[in-house]
Amino acid sequence: MADAFADLVDDESAALELAQAVADEIERAAAPLRNRVERLEMDLARAITAGLIRKL
Repeated sequence: MADAFADLVDDESAALELAQAVADEIERAAAPLRNRVERLEMDLARAITAGLIRKL
Protein backbone atom coordinates (compact mmCIF):
# COMPACT_ATOMS: atom_id res chain seq x y z
CA MET A 1 0.00 0.00 0.00
CA ALA A 2 2.83 2.37 0.83
CA ASP A 3 4.27 1.75 -2.65
CA ALA A 4 1.03 2.87 -4.28
CA PHE A 5 1.05 6.05 -2.23
CA ALA A 6 4.74 6.58 -3.00
CA ASP A 7 3.78 7.07 -6.64
CA LEU A 8 1.48 9.91 -5.57
CA VAL A 9 3.98 11.75 -3.40
CA ASP A 10 7.65 12.60 -3.67
CA ASP A 11 9.07 10.72 -0.69
CA GLU A 12 8.36 7.57 1.26
CA SER A 13 7.76 9.32 4.59
CA ALA A 14 5.02 11.44 3.01
CA ALA A 15 3.51 8.28 1.53
CA LEU A 16 3.53 6.63 4.94
CA GLU A 17 1.92 9.69 6.52
CA LEU A 18 -0.78 9.63 3.86
CA ALA A 19 -1.36 5.90 4.39
CA GLN A 20 -1.63 6.47 8.16
CA ALA A 21 -4.11 9.31 7.63
CA VAL A 22 -6.25 7.05 5.44
CA ALA A 23 -6.08 4.25 8.03
CA ASP A 24 -7.04 6.68 10.81
CA GLU A 25 -10.02 7.93 8.79
CA ILE A 26 -11.20 4.37 8.13
CA GLU A 27 -10.87 3.57 11.84
CA ARG A 28 -12.84 6.70 12.76
CA ALA A 29 -15.57 5.91 10.24
CA ALA A 30 -15.86 2.30 11.43
CA ALA A 31 -16.27 3.17 15.12
CA PRO A 32 -20.06 3.73 15.00
CA LEU A 33 -20.55 0.40 13.23
CA ARG A 34 -18.41 -1.38 15.81
CA ASN A 35 -20.46 0.21 18.60
CA ARG A 36 -23.70 -0.87 16.93
CA VAL A 37 -22.46 -4.46 16.57
CA GLU A 38 -21.50 -4.51 20.25
CA ARG A 39 -25.00 -3.30 21.23
CA LEU A 40 -26.62 -5.94 19.01
CA GLU A 41 -24.44 -8.64 20.59
CA MET A 42 -25.52 -7.51 24.07
CA ASP A 43 -29.19 -7.46 23.00
CA LEU A 44 -28.85 -10.97 21.59
CA ALA A 45 -27.18 -12.24 24.76
CA ARG A 46 -29.99 -10.74 26.87
CA ALA A 47 -32.65 -12.31 24.65
CA ILE A 48 -31.00 -15.73 24.81
CA THR A 49 -30.62 -15.46 28.59
CA ALA A 50 -34.26 -14.39 29.01
CA GLY A 51 -35.39 -17.30 26.84
CA LEU A 52 -33.35 -19.77 28.86
CA ILE A 53 -34.68 -18.40 32.14
CA ARG A 54 -38.29 -18.74 30.88
CA LYS A 55 -37.63 -22.40 30.04
CA LEU A 56 -36.54 -23.09 33.61
